[in-house]
Amino acid sequence: QVRRNLTPKAEFLCRINKTEFLSESHLKLEDTFIFLRLTSNEPQIIGGSEQAITISEQSELLSQERVLIHGQENSGKTALARHLYLSLVKQCRPVLIVEQEQLVGKHSEIFQRAYESQYHGDFDLWAQQEDKILILDTSTNPKNVTKALVLASEIFAQVIVTLSSDDYYTFFSDHFRLADFVHMKIEPLTFNQQEKLIRKRLDLSSGTKVLDGVVDQVERRVNSIVISDRILPRYPFYILSILQTYEAYMPTDMSITSYGHCYSALITANLIRSGMENADNELNTCFNLAEHLAYEIYCYNESECEESFSFEKFLAKYKKSFIVSNSIINRLKCPPYGLIDEDGTFRTKFMYYYFLGKFLASKNNSKEVEKVIDSMCQNSHREINYLTLLFTIHHTRDTSIIDNILLRTIDTLESFPEAKLDKNETQRFARIVEHLPSDILSHHSVEEERERVREEQEEVVGETAESVEPVAEPEGAELQNGIYRILKNNKIMGQVLRTKYGNLEIRTVRDIIETIADSGLRLVNLVLQDEDEISQIALYVNDRHPELNPDEIKDALRSFSFFWTMVHVELIVAEINVPEIQTSVSAVVRDRATPAFDLIGYFSELDGARELHRYHRDSLLRLFKKHKDDFVRRVLSIRTQHYMNVRRSNPAIEKSICKHLGVTYRPRRLVGDG
Repeated sequence: QVRRNLTPKAEFLCRINKTEFLSESHLKLEDTFIFLRLTSNEPQIIGGSEQAITISEQSELLSQERVLIHGQENSGKTALARHLYLSLVKQCRPVLIVEQEQLVGKHSEIFQRAYESQYHGDFDLWAQQEDKILILDTSTNPKNVTKALVLASEIFAQVIVTLSSDDYYTFFSDHFRLADFVHMKIEPLTFNQQEKLIRKRLDLSSGTKVLDGVVDQVERRVNSIVISDRILPRYPFYILSILQTYEAYMPTDMSITSYGHCYSALITANLIRSGMENADNELNTCFNLAEHLAYEIYCYNESECEESFSFEKFLAKYKKSFIVSNSIINRLKCPPYGLIDEDGTFRTKFMYYYFLGKFLASKNNSKEVEKVIDSMCQNSHREINYLTLLFTIHHTRDTSIIDNILLRTIDTLESFPEAKLDKNETQRFARIVEHLPSDILSHHSVEEERERVREEQEEVVGETAESVEPVAEPEGAELQNGIYRILKNNKIMGQVLRTKYGNLEIRTVRDIIETIADSGLRLVNLVLQDEDEISQIALYVNDRHPELNPDEIKDALRSFSFFWTMVHVELIVAEINVPEIQTSVSAVVRDRATPAFDLIGYFSELDGARELHRYHRDSLLRLFKKHKDDFVRRVLSIRTQHYMNVRRSNPAIEKSICKHLGVTYRPRRLVGDG
């Protein structure tokens, strides 16, 4: 009976169901697991065109007999392997997982050793079962992996291999042992997957289903830290790491806020994994070396030196001023968790920006560094300067950099007036407003609408993912760089509002809000300020292209102008959308008292709301009474209806709002309802 008891060991199941994420109670892997998106390395011919094969469900993955899955560091390879194992065990399927530490010793005994650590009973009896599945979460030793695969082909009906992308492209992409495998790559989460992950995590923390508005608030903060994949890839590990910083058990007296702490926690965890002692002396030594290395790399890149960067030269120079042992340097280079690669460059972008910003913040009183920071503020349209300034600001309580950025933002494109969006300015939108729908309340469920919105967001991100950093050209460079400078500076100031509002005086918070709004509204008026300008440009175009209809040219220009206006109003709202500073936003809106600021204030109230209350209904009615302009009223109505499409609120409040908007109220049905 003991030999035939082929059941998994409870302690083993408990071990692989653990995660490294802390909360008020330790999280299990299955608590927050989201099935990853896998795409084939080689596109397949489908319907006469090449298409990448995508796997987004476990059943699709298990339908393949031989699968190789590779992904970047922290992309979720091990979590996927362990989830598959736990799921198959629940289904009473004969499955074995072999992890990297078990690929040692005699290869003929690999599977037996793995079995005995996972199951009760006799291995030989277990091996007699049909349709056995092997999950191989591999090591970086290609010989061990190859030998394990040779043995696996004789024993297992199905084999799933996970390994790092670095190892895959170095050793396995063309390996003959993997010729009959389907090769798949782990992709970053989609926005829909990210929302599901955030919602699961928040539900666990609160013990109940959280409001859609709460999910949206947290998701905006996550997106602001990930920064469109420029800093962190959108993998579950990083999303959960960011969410962990908002847990109640975290310290509240951090000088660099949760934004900086998130990256500090990731870096410290990597150092400890690489073998570094969790002690201040070793960690401080590593951080100090990394800060100086980041600044040295920055200076080297800015000098445009033709010679390649020499880590050895840097190290020799560094050792003249600081004490550092060779063992610490070796651990800093130790793959896969060390901070730097063999050539001395940082393994990930966020580490480079983190340490460069930390160095600049700590040396801000030196003339050399002041000059560097001033140059970065002047050229914040460059990606490296924009991201470095973000980290520098979050490493310091000194507001001089904020003041510098605000001043340069105010001075940029100052010759262009700020848009007021009064009747005189919005006359050019009259025809467009006439054709805008008055009723956009959806017949679909909130879940379906949220998925649709995030799919659209995915398309926009995909189209801009390959965008190239703007390069200044001799002609028109000042205007082009001015546009980018305002957009980047507003993003920086938006991050400051989200993460440092508690460290800033109310006066400074209001100055930031006003500067973001003023500069964004200057961009609105950068092109096509009124109907006269539209007519002049239409004549100019028609003169050079007589075959084009002048009225159609005007309509196209009006549509572009409307789109341009709404995009920049929404960009302003996105940067000041911080629920904790809504009182300051309202104060600025009251002081300026233009239709443009009224729209910005109301949109900000909506986006910061967890659900609609009487306050929002009363604000909407007040604005309707104040503004008789069809443009303002229609935009207010559409924006409010969009909120109701993607977030549930009190039905009584929704009915009241619909009555005043003159639209038919539609109850928010659940997925699966008729």
